[in-house]
Amino acid sequence: PDDQFVDPDSMCFMCSACARSDNGVIASVATKQIELNDTVRFKPGTSVIRDVSHGILQQVARMLTEHPLRVRIEGHGNYIYPDGTLAKDTTRNKGEQCTLFELTQRRADRVAEFLQESNVASECLVPVGRGGSQMLTRDPNEVSKNMRVEIHFLTEGDEEGEGAGDGAAA
Repeated sequence: PDDQFVDPDSMCFMCSACARSDNGVIASVATKQIELNDTVRFKPGTSVIRDVSHGILQQVARMLTEHPLRVRIEGHGNYIYPDGTLAKDTTRNKGEQCTLFELTQRRADRVAEFLQESNVASECLVPVGRGGSQMLTRDPNEVSKNMRVEIHFLTEGDEEGEGAGDGAAA
């Protein structure tokens, strides 16, 4: 729904049970996103969500069905191999043969599908693949931080595929 944007100045839109959950889902006013206490995990090189991530995504679904606001689901990837070398724009893992950008888009799409299967309205979900364009670190010991899913509230001025956080690599 077009009128279901978050007003960043008065972002008190959720009941306390949804805004701070014991199950690891937090709606954050400061970051304008749904913060997850765990990474959404996929089978390597694919967009198949691992069973271990179903619980956290079901919490997100509950939050979004009770408060149907528009969100952008961002898939992020990693251009750094464990040995510290910078990768080209392809996946190194077995599985889906595609570019990193395509893989992160497929993962964002799959999270959106999971949420729709959990009764979240499709018009509230905007999946976007970011590839490795917004890595959090280039430290080879911490590159797993780059492979993540983020869920951002869309505000009135946001374009659907824009408005991602700065996420600049260190």
